[in-house]
Amino acid sequence: MTNTLKGMVSALLSTRRLRNLSPNTIIFYSQHLNKFMEFMESHYPDVSLEQIGHNILREYVSGLKENHSVGGVNHHIKVLKILFKFMVEEGVIIENPSKKISRIKTDQTAIATFSNSQIMAMLEVTKHQMDFPGIRNYALITLLYDTGCRISELLGLKVEDIQLDEKILTVKGRGGKGRIVPFGDRSLIGLVKYLNKRNKLSETEDYFF
Repeated sequence: MTNTLKGMVSALLSTRRLRNLSPNTIIFYSQHLNKFMEFMESHYPDVSLEQIGHNILREYVSGLKENHSVGGVNHHIKVLKILFKFMVEEGVIIENPSKKISRIKTDQTAIATFSNSQIMAMLEVTKHQMDFPGIRNYALITLLYDTGCRISELLGLKVEDIQLDEKILTVKGRGGKGRIVPFGDRSLIGLVKYLNKRNKLSETEDYFF
């Protein structure tokens, strides 16, 4: 394995393909990693992998803030963390500089039609329902609350659009354009529970919900 940034990016993408991640997820990784490689080639062409410190990563992230949304910057940070964790696991570097780079905190946008307490009440009710509709509703509500997606977008998800191990959705918006949306641990728990129930019922529909 070539211990260059380009070589490590190529190796990371290869391992993700072997894990059968969707083409959209691979493209998501590739686009974000190419952006980082362009930055390194432009600003630090002679820096080795071992010399890439958190100060360089902070400079890169700071530059992203000029023309990216908070969510967009956080996506870049997420992919950087995956890359440097991979390099540590492969024994290419010892210290992970991305550990000192935190995602940008965002204010939670309130859902207009429901108060926070109403959403929590719905989650509490569906959380204890063991039948298929209840488990499905819990997974759907947690995902709505976690991602801020429209209900139509979630109902349009297909099985291959959800990467549980990466906690990423590929959401088709208006015009059929796809975008990558991360989700949290509570949604993951609900989705796994729903998927297990769905598989036991031998569901063969392409659509996840």
